[in-house]
Amino acid sequence: MIWSKVACAFVLIAIVIQAAGCSRRDTAVKRGTEHDPWVIRTDFSNANEWTRICELIAAPQTDMGMKFYAYVRFVGDEKFRGKEARDVVVALPDEYRAHFCFVVDGQCITNPEHSILVVGFYPSDGKSFTRKPRDTPAGDVATFRALPSQIQSIENNLSIANVDFEEFAKSVGGDGIYRGVSR
Repeated sequence: MIWSKVACAFVLIAIVIQAAGCSRRDTAVKRGTEHDPWVIRTDFSNANEWTRICELIAAPQTDMGMKFYAYVRFVGDEKFRGKEARDVVVALPDEYRAHFCFVVDGQCITNPEHSILVVGFYPSDGKSFTRKPRDTPAGDVATFRALPSQIQSIENNLSIANVDFEEFAKSVGGDGIYRGVSR
């Protein structure tokens, strides 16, 4: 009887981890829809830290009594291994709809705060919103870092065009990391 309760607990934990979009097998697992922005793993040095970062991003954040979630797809595809921001963008599939993504790189894995690289590639001409990611000019790729607890706010606001990428980028602290809006 005790053994079956323990086994059920382990199965429940595995389901929760899968629902959070992270898998120790490093397969691409989606949390929302196929059109959600991606969290892309480029550093494969520590599977446990990757899983931990996915859990931090998937955790709901509470603001004014309401829970908010990051609607993202976690991607642990080897084709992104070691890529820099621009190379990640041009490697995205043609049907990728967002003009931003999140990158879990070496700095994110090794930094105790796990600051995630936020990559924006909005058209600087204000017109080319239908271009394919591979056609993004290097000058249109911008980045900043954010704490995992801020990914929900960033994703939610960028996805509905409530806040511009530049507004988040201008709000980073002296250490270059976005830590949220001060109240």
